[in-house]
Amino acid sequence: MAYLMALVKCKGANFETREIKGNLRDQSKGLLEIFDANAVVNATGLGAKDLLGDEDVYPVRGAILRVDNTRNGQFNHLDDAYLVPAQRDNNGAPTGVVFIVPRNDDVLYVGSIIQPHNDQVNLEPGSPEVRVMWDRAAEFMPSLRHAEFVHHYPFAQGLRPFTRKNVKALGFGTARCVVYILNALLEEDYGEADEKWNQKVEKINEKIYGKED
Repeated sequence: MAYLMALVKCKGANFETREIKGNLRDQSKGLLEIFDANAVVNATGLGAKDLLGDEDVYPVRGAILRVDNTRNGQFNHLDDAYLVPAQRDNNGAPTGVVFIVPRNDDVLYVGSIIQPHNDQVNLEPGSPEVRVMWDRAAEFMPSLRHAEFVHHYPFAQGLRPFTRKNVKALGFGTARCVVYILNALLEEDYGEADEKWNQKVEKINEKIYGKED
């Protein structure tokens, strides 16, 4: 998040903190006038369920282990990233993946857990789901058995926003679409999107800016 904030700031963005109460759609025109903007981008994640009254939004609990990726121990330093579906439910949806990604030169992320409709952030490194996650990754890459965790911050967990239909392209949809309300453009951006939203980028840019990017 710090990187993204620094990136948009260097591109000329101004940051202002305000509380928005009520439905964002009802306030979009006023916000455009206040900030002299072309679009309102809703990137509130799970908060969009309340901010837009969208019952399609739901949490997916996830977690990772943070591995020491320095060259000091028996574990060989990794520069490559891996994302491999490892388990699926009866409907074919992934419930577990092998997720191994270098965070930087010193830290390796190992995961992950996919638990839809679970909003409890109460996992611990010793939780059964976390142990299964680690064993799954170590079976894929046995050298992880020699790795050590980052002592001051070995484990992280959180909730990711998803929608039941994933990416939507309807007038009052959720992820990555343009909505016309009271002559105001409301571009909504929440939900864990996949490559489908890229197909809408040119149309969105054309509607907001009057041209393709």
